[in-house]
Amino acid sequence: MRPIRLWVLAVGLLPSTLFAAVLPDAGQVGEGPAPIPRSGDRAVAYVVVTDRQLQGSFMPLVQARTRGGLRAAVVTLDAIERGYPAGVDRAERIRMFLKDAHANWGTQWVLLGGDASVIPMRRARLRFGGLLPDIDLPTDQYYACLDGTWNADGDSLWGELPGPGEPGDDVDLIPDLYVGRAPVRSQTETIDFVRRTLAYEGRLSAAGHRSALLAAEVISGLVDGAFATEALRPALEADPDRSIVRLYENAAAWPGSLKESRPALLEALGTGFDLALLVGAGGHGVIVAGQDFCCADYVTSDDLLGLTNAPQYPFVYALSAYTTAPDPPLSIGAALMHAPRGGAAAVLGTTNIQFVSIASNFMLAYFGEALGSDLPPMGVALARTITAIHSGSFFGDIQRLTTQGNVLLGDPALHVDPVDAAHVLRIHGRPALPVRDAALASRGGEVASLTDAGASLAIALRDAGVPATGAAAGPAPGQEMGSAPARLEAQAPGPARATATLRFEFSATASGARYELALFDVLGRRVRSLAKGAATPGRFDEVWDLRSDAGIPVPDGLYFARLSFAGTSLARSLLVLR
Repeated sequence: MRPIRLWVLAVGLLPSTLFAAVLPDAGQVGEGPAPIPRSGDRAVAYVVVTDRQLQGSFMPLVQARTRGGLRAAVVTLDAIERGYPAGVDRAERIRMFLKDAHANWGTQWVLLGGDASVIPMRRARLRFGGLLPDIDLPTDQYYACLDGTWNADGDSLWGELPGPGEPGDDVDLIPDLYVGRAPVRSQTETIDFVRRTLAYEGRLSAAGHRSALLAAEVISGLVDGAFATEALRPALEADPDRSIVRLYENAAAWPGSLKESRPALLEALGTGFDLALLVGAGGHGVIVAGQDFCCADYVTSDDLLGLTNAPQYPFVYALSAYTTAPDPPLSIGAALMHAPRGGAAAVLGTTNIQFVSIASNFMLAYFGEALGSDLPPMGVALARTITAIHSGSFFGDIQRLTTQGNVLLGDPALHVDPVDAAHVLRIHGRPALPVRDAALASRGGEVASLTDAGASLAIALRDAGVPATGAAAGPAPGQEMGSAPARLEAQAPGPARATATLRFEFSATASGARYELALFDVLGRRVRSLAKGAATPGRFDEVWDLRSDAGIPVPDGLYFARLSFAGTSLARSLLVLR
């Protein structure tokens, strides 16, 4: 009998002096007490925390960081255990050390040098008021967000927010450190991690052709993940030397894309890219690359362990579920990092489930940072994204599934393949509430139900029939039209509360083409037709009153404005939040 599978996804300069060292371990070299960072100590910008047996294998990376301007050091777990005996467990002792290192050494960058069996992940208790069962979320943000204790009430549950009968655990949500994790436990795995990291960095520094893979399925036959990946195309296509391969389950709706399937995705990943965006339903050790019905298009960790794209290692962003889960079976992210003849240099993905609107907005915000004007490293972009989201509207534990569930497997000092800053589309946005009809579930490989955010509605899943016709890349907001036939932008970067203004523009090359500007919900259903006719050159504004064609106010959530013309279309996301 096939085991029951449950899918739940909500879509979405060299320094003057080199310094690279293993800090002394009192039990090993007899040089006094373990190294507790103190005021006046020499600065250490970048710290690797790892087991004594792995420290030597990390040294080439530590030396590379120091040569690049980040003074780096390895600190062993033995040293931390001796230096911080007051911690209740290893995770707390590591965090106590990091707080001192940040305060006294000026440490900003942390590589956790081991998988969860070496460097434990803190489990934060998340509650959802009946929408979902309580979740103990594995998170590395415990090591990045240094304020508070994360267990103020002193019970066995960490990371609790205040609620009925619960005083809360004084959980910090704003990162102080840029944290990544090397998911290794042996010297062989550590040497491989360092090798793929430096290979990616070397390729990035060399001028030449760039490449990106965008892959998205229609999750449970309802949510077309291509909406999310297509929103990033203008930023990626701003680099004329970048080639983009698009694999979509709903390829017919997106001209120029190819049909996604398990074989197609594995073949594409095997050729090697600089960047890969994967959007699809997920489970433990599985990501779906096409039909959700078991199991022809299920890409497994074993599949990814067989990739042969070395040394062309990409940065992989996975908008899915359980991508970086620390528990067995081996996660998709860990498999990409362990593939002996290929895989990835870094993976960003969540350790549990997430909601579609929040996950999609998080991805857009992340690449808005990572491809922004200063081209920050991956760890900086992640910290900025989390800070921006939690500094705005806060939707509690539903939001934390994404903001604290996303874990970076890889060196936080690596950069996403950069785009010329002069042509970057800066993606602005604020976190979204879960879209109504957002929790998708299937059991035994068959679609079972769709439940709204209030758990008050359940309907059978069916084909969404998204009336998409494709995507054409227009210029970024604020840029000149140039040779692009059309442009579409939302005038307000924040949520729409009463109205939303959509500006669209046609160049002379689009003159006479039939067009329509319409709104769709996240399930691909047409909500409102705002304008249609024959295109004439010029700029036009349409105000959406946040009502459907029937005059009914639309629910809060994520929507897409689509400008269709001449067999192609442009799409922009809108968040309705009253």
